[in-house]
Amino acid sequence: MTDLSGDGMKILGTRSVHVGMRLALRLSVGESATPIQIPCAYVRWTRNQEFGVKFGPMEPAVLAQLHDLLLVYQRSPT
Repeated sequence: MTDLSGDGMKILGTRSVHVGMRLALRLSVGESATPIQIPCAYVRWTRNQEFGVKFGPMEPAVLAQLHDLLLVYQRSPT
């Protein structure tokens, strides 16, 4: 996964997807972090093995987890 934002991300995958496809995603970051369950994401574009998704509606708790993850990575040195 790359280019994670509050409403989507880019993924390098090994499975074939197509534009409009609906996915459920599980983001596992680090061993101690609780995985983030994204119940609905839609494929918006594909290019070779890369594709972009836009997240669908999420529960407030999931949004908070995603927000916390983004804060951690925005503070991390590159």
